Amino acid sequence: DKREFPAKVVALSPCDDIALLSVERAKLEPAPIGDSKKLQSGEEVVALGYPGSATDWQGQKLTVTRGIVSKLGEKYNGREDLIQTDAAINPGNSGGPLVNMRGEVVGMNSLTSTNKQSVNYAISMDEAKFVADKLKNGKNIDYLGLKLTENYRGLAAELGIRLAYIDGVLVLGVDQGSPAHKAGIGYSDLIYTIDFTSVATVGEICDVLRSKQSGQQIRIDFTRSYTDGSYKDFYADVTLQ
Repeated sequence: DKREFPAKVVALSPCDDIALLSVERAKLEPAPIGDSKKLQSGEEVVALGYPGSATDWQGQKLTVTRGIVSKLGEKYNGREDLIQTDAAINPGNSGGPLVNMRGEVVGMNSLTSTNKQSVNYAISMDEAKFVADKLKNGKNIDYLGLKLTENYRGLAAELGIRLAYIDGVLVLGVDQGSPAHKAGIGYSDLIYTIDFTSVATVGEICDVLRSKQSGQQIRIDFTRSYTDGSYKDFYADVTLQ
């Protein structure tokens, strides 16, 4: 109905790709929630969201894509209990509902495989509810304040970043005032170990973070490349929030 309401972030779980939001004084009718444990491979589903397009780059119009459940209980990029579907999930669909043919929300659209066609993932509602319950206390889970991506030379070259190493995870953004920002980690830094464990994917970073507790200090080793082609290795002690 095109109404807009201000929302407040209660807490974040970046490795789960989930944030809990609070909307005050809004008379909203919640969508019916389905039981994702009852899903079956081959079952039809619909993904809803607001992805950008050539004619609507801001994603102002609702887009609906249809497909089937391909696999259940998948693990990908550090996330667990994912629903694999061939219903198209594009940038802007993330956070939108995955709905069964009874109109029940059974998943939350999350990501797509960049090197495979028709391989898309949604977080199961059982997993989303489990994480949301943990976020209700207002405390983040495994939060560093970093936007990360796997390091590959093509992307770095497009961004004008010269990389000293191949293996590692590239920092594309840092939240102001976050633990990583306070520790001095910045844009284009390449993280290659966390607590002396080598990391080359976002999933591997999340695996390490899940073994830690909020408030625990971890060591992050990273390299910083400069425009003259030189680089320097650093490490930072970061306190998880």
